[in-house]
Amino acid sequence: MKNWRKIARARMDELGWTHEDLARQMGTTTLGTVRNWFSGRTAPNVELARDLCDALGLSLNETFANRLDGVDGAVDDIAPGGEGR
Repeated sequence: MKNWRKIARARMDELGWTHEDLARQMGTTTLGTVRNWFSGRTAPNVELARDLCDALGLSLNETFANRLDGVDGAVDDIAPGGEGR
């Protein structure tokens, strides 16, 4: 399975969305934060990962699959605590 950034980017492409569109749809984060997530500088915390998936109509479990199952790009990519805001 692809990592969460690739999954989210593919869904954004399907919707014709930019990072700005995603930030606006989420309503909980800034454009700069979204850009940082997709560049790999930061990662969304669990709450924002849920908001991201909700905005894109994706399953949180499938998008952020557990690496223990041998899946690439996973829960380890979600920032702990308040990071990623």
